[in-house]
Amino acid sequence: MQGGSKQAPGLLRRVRETIREYRMIAPGDRVAVACSGGADSVAMLLILRELSDELGCVLTVAHLNHRLRGGESDADEAFVRELAAKLEYPFICEHADVGRQAREARTNLEAMARKLRYEFFRELMETGKADRVAVAQTADDQAETVLFRVLRGAGTRGMAGIYPVLDGRVIRPLLDGRRGDLRVFLEERDQSWREDSSNRDLRLTRNRIRHELLPALLPYNRRLVETLCHTAEIAREDEAFWREYLEPMIAAMVRVEGSSVRVDLERFQQVPRAAGYRILRWAVSLCGTLAEGNSDAAPGTRMPVDFSQIRQLFEMATTGQSGHSLSLPGGIRARRQFDQLLLEARPGGPGSPAGAYSYPVKVPGSTTVLEIGATISFELIPWETDQQGYNEKETILLDRSLVGSPLTLRNWHAGDGYQQAGHEKPRKLKEFFQRNRVPGDQRAAWPVLVQGDSLVWARGMAVAEGFGPVAGSREAIRLSIVSEVPEDSPEDSEDQE
Repeated sequence: MQGGSKQAPGLLRRVRETIREYRMIAPGDRVAVACSGGADSVAMLLILRELSDELGCVLTVAHLNHRLRGGESDADEAFVRELAAKLEYPFICEHADVGRQAREARTNLEAMARKLRYEFFRELMETGKADRVAVAQTADDQAETVLFRVLRGAGTRGMAGIYPVLDGRVIRPLLDGRRGDLRVFLEERDQSWREDSSNRDLRLTRNRIRHELLPALLPYNRRLVETLCHTAEIAREDEAFWREYLEPMIAAMVRVEGSSVRVDLERFQQVPRAAGYRILRWAVSLCGTLAEGNSDAAPGTRMPVDFSQIRQLFEMATTGQSGHSLSLPGGIRARRQFDQLLLEARPGGPGSPAGAYSYPVKVPGSTTVLEIGATISFELIPWETDQQGYNEKETILLDRSLVGSPLTLRNWHAGDGYQQAGHEKPRKLKEFFQRNRVPGDQRAAWPVLVQGDSLVWARGMAVAEGFGPVAGSREAIRLSIVSEVPEDSPEDSEDQE
């Protein structure tokens, strides 16, 4: 393995430089190494072991058993436990029923797994068991994350990707290392690792990006991973500038009142549009944070407000009339009150399943409805009169003439009903709920698509009469419920932490 033997010194140097550049570890720090048993986290543990004397830190091995893969998850835990014992490090392990909690919260498995992992990390630090927690994201993970966010639609905040240090205490010492180099490092030391079978599941976006999209793009740029990592670094520097630039503006024009946020529009209307967009996104995020009952936390970065919604909010704030309102993700309602913009969150906070919502729909495009934990896409596709399929379950076809129409996705209202295509008379959605035994706690947030006062579609039902594709059309709109709440970025895969 003559070629591989050159990798370890370079890898150790890059990790050492990353730790020093971002001041990740101070002498005397107790560092919990988050180890899943995968190659990346096992390599991180051994690398930090080799650097621990010069860094002056004390290591502990931490493992969260997600209980997602039955015996395979238990075998991962046993592997990490044995490795910690072999290295003579303390071992801290917790168990979480990710599947059950994801179902109860009506979110996807990856999002819940990430949430529980970081709760585990916070607990380690809050209870004094660790000063820092090290997680094993690499340059490859950074590239996949940036590409993922570009595909979903992102500005510089999204393209900033994975930060080397999170909240000053969660550190990513491998962020300048390559996944292949880590495997060479392990092979040189005859160290085995665990393979997570879910990393080969191409139903997950992160895996399709890793195994299909990135390899397909490499012929266009052999240094694509490095290029995407440089893009992330530039974006992080831009974000740092914007935070400093906007701080005095936000202090002057944004005011918190309980769980509501007010924006002074006289001041707001004097700022450039680019700054205005960022102030509004910050204010919406702050409102969501307050609704979660955490007034001390910095505004989050996961509030799924897309560009079109921020643009609508900006237009309402600059040219709208008093009394105009707009529904935003997370149950947030924006209202213009003369020279004030008021943002209020529904009781129960973002993600509460039962509550009113109303989202403007852009065709083609996609709309995330956080209240039901789903993203609904609208895309134009070729269509012929004799084309069959669709119009059942989670996918239907709409007539192309609806492009450009004012369409809205909202929750079910008592009394809603319509005549489905092919049916002789209108029916109430309440009959559908009863016939299909839809639980009562799911009905209030049941999604329907409307054009003005006319119902076009309701989840689980066919398109309304008169709104399906007509004979002679060459295109149709395909409405699909494409996913539960969008999968988290590739940074969240289990083997990386």
